[in-house]
Amino acid sequence: MAKKGRRRRRADRHRGPGRKPKLAFGVEVEVVDRSRLEVARALNYEFGGYIEIWQDEEYEDQLPRENIQEEKESFLLHFTEKGRHHRWQIVEDESLKCPRGELYTAEVVLGPMEERDLEMIRRACKTLLIAGAKTNETCGVHVHFSSDIFDGASLRRLIAFCYMYEPILFRALQVSDARKQNQCKPINEGFAREVLSSNDEVLTIMKKWYEIAGSGLTKGRFDPVRTYGLNLNPEPLKNHYELRYFNGTLEPDAVLSYAHIALGMLRYSMNKRNTATLSDAIEARQRVLSNPNTHYREFNALMERMGLGSKRYARSRDLFLKNL
Repeated sequence: MAKKGRRRRRADRHRGPGRKPKLAFGVEVEVVDRSRLEVARALNYEFGGYIEIWQDEEYEDQLPRENIQEEKESFLLHFTEKGRHHRWQIVEDESLKCPRGELYTAEVVLGPMEERDLEMIRRACKTLLIAGAKTNETCGVHVHFSSDIFDGASLRRLIAFCYMYEPILFRALQVSDARKQNQCKPINEGFAREVLSSNDEVLTIMKKWYEIAGSGLTKGRFDPVRTYGLNLNPEPLKNHYELRYFNGTLEPDAVLSYAHIALGMLRYSMNKRNTATLSDAIEARQRVLSNPNTHYREFNALMERMGLGSKRYARSRDLFLKNL
């Protein structure tokens, strides 16, 4: 028994700091040139299950509805994969533009998922490509994750990560100036410095987010505060955050890599050893901004710290490092 106990403790020690926490997330893929019904039917053909018309449960006055026109609707795809029920959304997004008209735009929300479901992302992207869906400059890929996994310290670590390394992310991902001005704005420096100079809990950080970085809840889902690369409240009171740094694409390996880097950022923020004081963060940000020649080395080392250093993530590393 003593030997078994020692072996168990030794195994736990090896898994310890590097052990990956289970993280629930969703990947939002924006597409054009196919209607939401066409997208829903294509995914239904690949994954099975059934389709239903989506209605926002927050607004009871939407029920019952009459004169339903399917081509204008949003949809839910319900299916079972490996014994688990999935409920994906294919919905409207007013920010998407298509020459064929707004009926031929769709925001496809794959999730919630766990890391063991990552292959489903590849299948979904291949299915959308085969169905004729496309992306353009108005499209993006966003990764959502629950805000419930954060306390004040881990949320500060995520904010510190973005404050320090966001310039490298923008360069690695080739984020255009247009997206940085509209749909993927750099982190608000005043907000980051205020949060990193305190020991605030989550609710206080969120209060500062709206006071400093944005204009509050006045415009709900379309409030400009939602359009930062690190978006701390995509839909008010929905209890999730969002990373919006990723350009629109349906290339399966690219979307899978985006999910890898997002999960790596979350693991980084959950690791208590990755502390950064305000002075540390300012020093790191200035070093990154002043010397682009260090970007490759800095981000390569950072990906190791995010748990992305193994052969499994070689393609993801190549995607992010090739532009540095």
